[in-house]
Amino acid sequence: MKTNFDFTLKGADWWKPFLGFWVLFLVIYVLDMMMSIGGASRVGHFGVYLLLLFVFMLLLLIIQAIFTIVFLRIMLPKLSIGGKSFSFRGDIGKYLGMNVVGLLLSLVTLTIYVPWYARRITAYLISETTFDGVSPAFLGKGGKLFKYFLLGLWIPVIVLCVIIAVALGIGIARGGAAASSANSQLSASLVTFLTMIVIFIIIVPFMYLMYKWYANIRWNDVAIAWQTSFWPSCGFILGQMLLTVITAGIYWPAALLRMARYFAAKTVFSKGDAEIGRLGFEGDIGRGFGLLWGQTLLSIITLGIYIPWATANIGRWLAAATIFDSKELSAEHSV
Repeated sequence: MKTNFDFTLKGADWWKPFLGFWVLFLVIYVLDMMMSIGGASRVGHFGVYLLLLFVFMLLLLIIQAIFTIVFLRIMLPKLSIGGKSFSFRGDIGKYLGMNVVGLLLSLVTLTIYVPWYARRITAYLISETTFDGVSPAFLGKGGKLFKYFLLGLWIPVIVLCVIIAVALGIGIARGGAAASSANSQLSASLVTFLTMIVIFIIIVPFMYLMYKWYANIRWNDVAIAWQTSFWPSCGFILGQMLLTVITAGIYWPAALLRMARYFAAKTVFSKGDAEIGRLGFEGDIGRGFGLLWGQTLLSIITLGIYIPWATANIGRWLAAATIFDSKELSAEHSV
């Protein structure tokens, strides 16, 4: 049996807190960009420059943490399925503290702590969400995400940087002072192009593994996870990203919607070894393409002021297009 989600959020429900967030974010972001353009010379000392960068980063984190809780308190009760609504009871102070500590530990450990930071805040947000009076639990482990970061991101990027440095060094040594400016520019352009391709290939498997790690939740005695295979999934993501690049970004709404359809159908709900249902996405790609582009352009034209209404319009359409397809359980698996 198919049951559609429902999302009743309106732009008027949250435009005031969003406007506060948006103004603070833009002020801090612009100040940060102005200082970054001038570099250390603008403040006169490299140490002071680094300190100011950290302060701006911390301020942005504080704003993000505070308003994440505010927005979730407003939005999640607007989401429902089968007549039952979600709710959120997260605490601003606790979530803010977790983010500040996570940022500091990530910087001190040179980003090594990032997987455990991600795990902690994800587990908190999920545990503070309730549906039908029950809070789900996040089952992802920080150690597993660390392996994904290490093998899927950090090591490949380090190896890539070493290869690029060696290649540039060899090129400079061979060309010497006689190398023309045109040849140097051509070599730099070629290296940049190849680097982008390699990074593109690296990031796809990492994204897949990371998002699959996030899809690992238990609600009551029901496990929620992706049932996917590595190579077909990475191939699908890569194809959608390539189409987006080839079309100079025009294709991006269709790419997101096709990936939503692909992975929604592979999001499985199970009790023990029995599947009890899975998600599905039945939205029309053409209509969604127009909706996402239209709402995005309106948000850009209005310098972000329209974002609350764009989010509400897109969210309502996405929810209505998303279904939970339940399956009949045999007697031995029924409650």
